[in-house]
Formats: sequence, C-alpha cells, structure tokens
Amino acid sequence: MYSVDTSVLITAWRDHYWPDVFPGFWDRFNDAVDAGVLQAIDPVKGELTKRDDAVAAWAKARPHFFVPLDTDIQAATTDVLSTHPGLITQGGKRSTVDPFVIGLGIARGFPVVTYEKASNSTVKPHIPNVCNDKGHPVMGMEQLARALGWQF
Repeated sequence: MYSVDTSVLITAWRDHYWPDVFPGFWDRFNDAVDAGVLQAIDPVKGELTKRDDAVAAWAKARPHFFVPLDTDIQAATTDVLSTHPGLITQGGKRSTVDPFVIGLGIARGFPVVTYEKASNSTVKPHIPNVCNDKGHPVMGMEQLARALGWQF
C-alpha cells in the first residue's frame, strides 16, 4: 500500500495524465484506490476540494480513499515535525498537509508517493528530503506505476 500526496492527483490530472487522453491510467489508478492499495490521509481531501473542479468531484466521489487521523499517525506526524519543522510555515504558502502524508506512510509502513522534488534547502525541506532523512521510501508517480506493474 502507498501514502499518496495531494500533488500526485493534482499534477497527474492537470499536467500529465489528462483523463480524456489517458483513461487507462485513471482506470488503473481508480482500481488501486478501490482495492485500498492507494490511500491518502484525510487532510488531503481538503486540499483536493478547495477548487470546484473535476479533481474535487473525483475526491468527493471516493471517501474510501481517505484515511482518518489516528493516534499512530498523529505520533508519526509529531515526530516528523519535531525533526523537520521547516516542512510547514505558519501563514505561508507551504502545505500543512505534507507532515500528515509522511506520518501516514511511516505509521503504516507505506511508501510515500509525491510529485515533489527534493529541496536544496535544509531549512525548507520537501517530502522527499524528510523521507530520505528518516530512511523512509518515497517515489514519484512513474515509479509507482512501475511498482504496480502498470503498462500503457
């Protein structure tokens, strides 16, 4: 199973795998969601539904994709923030959801899937930086497709 970051859905949908051009990709993605292979922490839903668009409609139609916070996830998230406080900024443009995405991955032993790239800044790390620092697996969408054996 995998912990999916907001960027995976938004970037795949809007920039790389448009549903009208790549329906096979979305069939496989939806099948993996329905099978519980792909999961997202509940706060991801808030980011996906900020706009009234097709991504929001997709998210609203799949409540089973979103995992509620529990004490294990909260503890893992607290640990992430204690070692990497720059992952979020108060009142800034940085996502406050990223620590929970990593927390879900760590608490459940799921690799984290994101479109984010590692940052060159130790003060403002990105998801890959934190996962790498913690020795936790992180991958992009294409690596996920390969891991799941998807071919198009």
